[in-house]
Amino acid sequence: MSLKSTLSTSLKTSLNLSAQLKNSIELLKLTGIEIEQLIRDEISKNLMLETKDGNEIDFKRYTNINKDSNIQTININDESFDELNFIENISNNNEQTLDSFLEKNIYLEFSDTKISDFITELIVNIDEKGYLDLEEDEFNKLIKKYKLDEHTALQAIEKLKNIEWLGIGCKDFYEFSIFQTEHSISNEKNKKIISGYFKSIQISQDLMSLESYLNKLGKNNSNLEDLKKIIQKFRPYPSSSLDFDSVNYINPDAIVKKIEGQWEIFLGSYHQALEINDVYKTAIRGKEYEALKSQLRDAQALLYGLEIRESNFSKILNILLVEQKDFFELGHQSIKPLNAKEVASLANISESSVSRIINQKYIQTPHGTIALRQLFAKGFSDSRSGEVLSVDQIKNEIKKIIEAEDKSKPLSDQKISDILKNSGLNIARRTTTKYREGMGIPKTKDRRN
Repeated sequence: MSLKSTLSTSLKTSLNLSAQLKNSIELLKLTGIEIEQLIRDEISKNLMLETKDGNEIDFKRYTNINKDSNIQTININDESFDELNFIENISNNNEQTLDSFLEKNIYLEFSDTKISDFITELIVNIDEKGYLDLEEDEFNKLIKKYKLDEHTALQAIEKLKNIEWLGIGCKDFYEFSIFQTEHSISNEKNKKIISGYFKSIQISQDLMSLESYLNKLGKNNSNLEDLKKIIQKFRPYPSSSLDFDSVNYINPDAIVKKIEGQWEIFLGSYHQALEINDVYKTAIRGKEYEALKSQLRDAQALLYGLEIRESNFSKILNILLVEQKDFFELGHQSIKPLNAKEVASLANISESSVSRIINQKYIQTPHGTIALRQLFAKGFSDSRSGEVLSVDQIKNEIKKIIEAEDKSKPLSDQKISDILKNSGLNIARRTTTKYREGMGIPKTKDRRN
């Protein structure tokens, strides 16, 4: 079987999930802004859903997950809450690249060291659009090098594609279009038609129109325009939604603040502000009310999903507050190594749930607003002290070595790597180079006075 065809084969297990459980899984992925828009949309179109006491939901108000605290809510627009400065919510990604974005996410997604190393080497073959450009013989050499079977390797690539549901690692436009179809279309009939359309083109290499494809299948063309509109919303390539040069306003999904000597976590809590409309609920009896019964099921599923989302989000935030307490107290240089597997075990939820919850989520901290993923860091063991250092701590060590060097004889990356090894940190030369470049430090000859 060729790499191209096997990569396009879905490796997902088909799960028989209830509508409520499916809904709660989908809600885990959404950011606070997306949840806000979803709730507004649902209230406007679902007669069964309403806000408690008829009051409009204040989406700028965050609720303390500690019910015993003296301060139960805060408002991000409250001027008396000094540290919630909107300037801190400006995220400047100028120094981030596709490579650095993937490297930061690989450790979080792949807890198995061998698979993590395999994917780290694999992404060298990903172009700037996010497509995997790797011949079959090179792929086979790579899995042989890391002693992986083909199925495990392909599963790892599928997991790579699912990082923030971007599709990075797809082989080509057609595979990426199939990926988007599977992940963005809820209507099973439309999903089957569009997926089949792109698979047909991929196999036959015959660039037929959607209309021709439907005619070929003998399908009714009545929803042709609707299908075209769906396809027109597809992204052109995997990395197209990653704009590393822009400056974006970020609305935090949670706020962590020290109040009266105690760390408090405030979260957008919406399910408590919503309820089922009892008047309509008691009135729907008989077959003539099937439409309203369907709306009731949708409203109940939304409330259940929001409750599960907030419960799991709270669990993870509490764990991070304990595991990364030094960060909250001292700042970025104190982030400790931590992976999703450890957090999943502590929260008693699956790794995939952890990944869904933290994807594209941001928290407001005393040290600025950061992506939740930043609190998951790769670690390097110090053979002398037994201490495990994070990537940021290793970068800081490299920076200190370079700052202390003789500027008339600056150190090579190999020499810096040797110094680190002598201090108990086994850091490869190419890793040293990558971290140095990531900090914007010039190479040896450009540092010479």
